[in-house]
Order: sequence, then structure tokens, then C-alpha cells
Amino acid sequence: MNPIDEYIQAQDEAIRGRLTIIRETIRSAIPEAEERISWSMPTYWKGKNIIHFAAFKNHIGIYPGGEATSAFAEKLTDYKTSKGAIQLPNHTELPLELIAEIARWSYERNAKECKGMPRQNVFEMKVSRVYPLLVAKAERKGRTKAEVAEVTAWLTGYDMETVDLDVSYADFFKNAPSINPRAALIKGSVCGIKVEEIDDPLMQKIRWLDKLVDELAKGKPMEKVLR
Repeated sequence: MNPIDEYIQAQDEAIRGRLTIIRETIRSAIPEAEERISWSMPTYWKGKNIIHFAAFKNHIGIYPGGEATSAFAEKLTDYKTSKGAIQLPNHTELPLELIAEIARWSYERNAKECKGMPRQNVFEMKVSRVYPLLVAKAERKGRTKAEVAEVTAWLTGYDMETVDLDVSYADFFKNAPSINPRAALIKGSVCGIKVEEIDDPLMQKIRWLDKLVDELAKGKPMEKVLR
């Protein structure tokens, strides 16, 4: 029995059927995603967590993230929501088409974020094009441009107020004033790639910065982001 089966079997018999239907709906909507348990909930993952569901006494929670609940706000008016969470009361009919639509939307948004450019293109892109994307990612999650500059300075030694943004991304990292020796402590995945296992030193530095900004966007305190 896999962990999702075990989770469902551990719940009250009255809602196991509902949980199974939700599971089947999400699996059908995003068959490419991997099932796993994360944050003690059934989770669908592809490079990062995409959507979760969980059983509670009076409702089933669906957790596609804050961007999804904002995007589907008009279709969720019949349900209690909070940032990133949707409550489906146990006494109501399950909105299966809506669940599938949200799951697919979340998967496709994740795929767009994780769709990497060819390595050579990444190296040749100007910092003026790439860096604002990192800032935008953090700001969408309530972090600031100053915080992105702080983690960039920690990793590379650059003062982002004075750095030349017209250089290539490869030269930005090659000529960094001082790569932080504690950068080797950066671990984990960015779009399914474990940064500690990247063989190319230059690409690893790029992914280190991606990971730091990713941690900011996920709400990690700055003191922990900076190791």
C-alpha cells in the first residue's frame, strides 16, 4: 500500500470515498505529477509541490497555493478560502471539474516556471533580463527587491545598486567579487534539479541563486536563507 492509500485508509470511513474521488480527479488531471506525502498531506509533485489535499472533521482542504486561489476567486465564491487553501464541506457535492481545472492550472504554471532555457542561452542572457525575473518571483510572494539584492550580495559579493546589468549572466557569476564559501550548504531542488548534484560549477552558481530566491518566495526567514 502506498502512502496515499495509507493516508486515506486512516481517515474516517464516511469520507474515504470523497478523498478517493478527489485523488482520482487530480491524478487524471495531472498524470505527469508524482504522488507523495508532504506536510503530512497527499501531494502532487513535479519539481516542486503543486497541489495537496487533506481531511478534516467537517471539510476536505485543497491546497493549490495562493496564486491559484486568486486566479480562481470568481469560481470559488461558494467555498471558504484563505490564501492558498480551499475548504470543501463534507455535506456538499464535490466540484470535481473545478478541482481538475485548478490542478491542471497549477501544474501548467509550475511547468512554465520550471521550463529552463538551453544552457547556452542562459549563459548568454543579460543580467538586466534575468535579475528582474528573480525580483518579480520574490515580490509575487510578498518579499522585496531589497531582500533579493541581499541574498545576491551574500552569494556573489555584488552590490546590486552599482553592478553592471548589461553583462552576460555567465560573466556575472564568473567575475563575482567573492562567492560565499558557505554556498556549499545550499541544498535542495530547483525545478526538480538538486543543486548540490550539478556538475558544471558555473551552472551550479546560477542554481544556487535560484534556490535562495526560491526559499525567500516560500517565506523562509532571511537568517535561515543566508545559512
